[in-house]
Amino acid sequence: MARFRSSQNSVSALATATGFFWLMGAATRGFFLRRVTLGVIVTTAATVPTSQQVQVNISLASSAGTTPAAATNGISALNSQLNATPLIAADSAFATPPTTTGSPYVISFNTQSAVDLPWEQSDEWLVPLGTANGLAFINAGPALPANHQLTITTEWEE
Repeated sequence: MARFRSSQNSVSALATATGFFWLMGAATRGFFLRRVTLGVIVTTAATVPTSQQVQVNISLASSAGTTPAAATNGISALNSQLNATPLIAADSAFATPPTTTGSPYVISFNTQSAVDLPWEQSDEWLVPLGTANGLAFINAGPALPANHQLTITTEWEE
């Protein structure tokens, strides 16, 4: 299986219950989520992030949404000897976001730290093929301060 990575920063002052990153399946290929790294940065130089607890939910997407915007940092192949062109879409915004169902995984951390979650040996994060299937990463709250952004890096296998 080919492996890929994508990174994205959320908008500043991301509101509660707002999606900021999506991995959406392809018509001919599903994927396994293998790693998620989350953190917080500030957009003002020499400013320390406000210390607060944040929660990010990983939710299952059950519709394709409309007018996706590709993740600004794009997608990188981790091994160019395998399939170098990903079929899975990494998106940072939608005109109408995909419908999500539940929050099967909740990640809580402090804005002055980071979290790195590998699922290397586990196949629990299988997203079946289909353009309506995917994963949504949602700020469950609280809202971020004005100059704060969530950062995310994901790795997956197709």
